[in-house]
Amino acid sequence: MTGVLNSKIHAKYPGDLGKFVTCVDDRFIIARYILSDGKDSFEFNSIYDVENETQKSYECRCAVKGGTVVLY
Repeated sequence: MTGVLNSKIHAKYPGDLGKFVTCVDDRFIIARYILSDGKDSFEFNSIYDVENETQKSYECRCAVKGGTVVLY
């Protein structure tokens, strides 16, 4: 995907990260992906570093307020 909402950067990031949540510090893209099989759901949150083009994904919930990201 190209372009990032709520930031000053214009970047490309993998579309398979999931649904865009926010951009933090004009560098980190937070995206959410939910995997469901009909009876169970699993939430994955990814943090994509635009500068280094690296990604880390976590099976957890996520909350973002300002520049603070909380994974729980």
